[in-house]
Amino acid sequence: MANVAGQDQQRKRKIKDQLVYPKIEKEFQFCYQNSGRKKMLRVNLVIPLASRSYELAHRLIAAHNIPCYMLDKLADALDQFVLSTLCQLQIDKAVGSINHLKQFGGDIVSNVADNWYKCLQEQVADFADNSSKGNVVQSVQLEGGLSIAQVYHALIHSSAMEAVLQLECTYASVVREIVKQRNLDLQQFEEQHQQQIQIAIQSGIASDRKVSRLAAQHMEELQMKNAKWISTLSDLKDNQKREFYTWMVRVYESMQENNGIPTERTLSMPHSIVATLSRAAPDSNLNNDTINQTDTRMQESFTIYLGTQKKTMHNLRLMIGHPLDLCGGAYAGSVGRGIAPPPQRLQTALSLYSSTLNGLILLVDDKANCYTGIKSDFAMICEESNEFHFLSHQEQLHHIRRSIKKSETSQAKHDGDDNDNDSIELLPEDQHSYDPSVSDAITNMDSAVQVGYLESLNDKNRSSTLSSLRRDSFWDDDDESLNLSLGDFYLTRHSNLSEVHIVYHLVVNDTVKSDRLPNRHPILAGLRNVLNAAASHDITTMTIPLLLVNEMTEEMTVSWCVKRAELVFKCVKGFMMENEMWSNNQARIVQFLIPKGISEDMFNTFAGMLPGIFRMAAALNLSTTTTTS
Repeated sequence: MANVAGQDQQRKRKIKDQLVYPKIEKEFQFCYQNSGRKKMLRVNLVIPLASRSYELAHRLIAAHNIPCYMLDKLADALDQFVLSTLCQLQIDKAVGSINHLKQFGGDIVSNVADNWYKCLQEQVADFADNSSKGNVVQSVQLEGGLSIAQVYHALIHSSAMEAVLQLECTYASVVREIVKQRNLDLQQFEEQHQQQIQIAIQSGIASDRKVSRLAAQHMEELQMKNAKWISTLSDLKDNQKREFYTWMVRVYESMQENNGIPTERTLSMPHSIVATLSRAAPDSNLNNDTINQTDTRMQESFTIYLGTQKKTMHNLRLMIGHPLDLCGGAYAGSVGRGIAPPPQRLQTALSLYSSTLNGLILLVDDKANCYTGIKSDFAMICEESNEFHFLSHQEQLHHIRRSIKKSETSQAKHDGDDNDNDSIELLPEDQHSYDPSVSDAITNMDSAVQVGYLESLNDKNRSSTLSSLRRDSFWDDDDESLNLSLGDFYLTRHSNLSEVHIVYHLVVNDTVKSDRLPNRHPILAGLRNVLNAAASHDITTMTIPLLLVNEMTEEMTVSWCVKRAELVFKCVKGFMMENEMWSNNQARIVQFLIPKGISEDMFNTFAGMLPGIFRMAAALNLSTTTTTS
């Protein structure tokens, strides 16, 4: 029986090879010179070859006494001979198939041709879409070497600013609507599956094997649904990018032709957006997004002076809120009804290509994924709108993880040489060629990313790597066993957040909740490294969690809060005085973010601590007094 099965498999393999390429024997000729005399090698070969052409060339040289220096030429000639023969075999096979179909009439041939045309058209379209992903910006360039970054910078500081922001808001609402549909679809699918499992268990008829099979079937269907929605969102965002860049170029060219004033025709929204808004019902979510409530964060500002001989003025701000409050709500408002985005979003867009960038420290765990906690909420905020200027949040994490993993591998080969950072693969450049007016700001943002890598790698006795991010099949090659160390950080760039350009993801753990935090604790060292990277790359507004926690818990007493706030205040002051980058003439803003749930009395206590730690700007009394003689 085993011999029969083996013979059957060999017969099927032989038939399969014949269907792909029918084997033929053909004469191969090769001319060469030996000792000044021309010679001809003639040998019959069976095509397709049973071995590689390079191995066959070795055997031919040994069998026919051909000089060994002819090996490369003989191998190249064999490759060309085999390739041309296989192409001719394919042509002959196709002609034979067409002649065979012609026997059944012209309708059959026409249907087959139409099907092949459709398949080839879809394949070429998919290849074009996949090849252009991540490089959409490169596909739209102006004459004279101008880039999309320069076009955006010019439009956002012109009379076209409102139209640009309105179009971004419209695009974000379309994406947010698709995300809502996806979440609802997946939630309904989960509920339906849970009901099926409960019915199967409660009935008592289904065995454990059947229940496991039902769960496996559910996971397979869930993956298919998730892949479908991922593809839908990806295609939508790519199309929005192409359309947005083309629209900006058209408006910019109109401004150049009309003395800096765009025409009403060029400012009109693209046809796809007009069609989307016209199809949306008046009471749909697309046209009735909830408008953000007025910002009522409790806050208080202070002005301080730092330095011994040359004093520099800076601003400090205490405010209560959640870190994600500075990220979300960038595109809230009713679309297509003339309501502009929030003013915070306007300021963020104006300073995107400038030397006044905004940074935020986000406290995360040692897993660089988007599954749990605040990382999942932050990833959802990034996903709800398109990223037109940088890589997406997931792609940035993927490149950072690959770079650090590659650097660690190189360091291991060099016997733990901590200074070997040549293998670091930075995030891809922003696909732009910037002019001097905007290049400095973007260079600083790129350098800030690099510093984020180096700070995580230069410390001794530290293995700082990123864990996997596997939201879809694109991340399947990541190693999820890799973790970050306490105090390490990585950073991502964003243009679609409300009040933030750069987010520093600082790794913390439960030790941050302890009563006493030593001055040399890795978390405080990580905080200093973050401030160093921010000060070196034009991050003029930095938001720091004052208590080094995102949320309040029961064990955080009044005494604990006071001690922690004093520690962070002194740490930040010490760094600001030591770092020479903070001693220049540019004023910087440091925002201390207090978690929600703090009472007003505790807020006043924090505010009262600042004058005793920092040197406040003294108020001048300009009133004059009259003296009587």
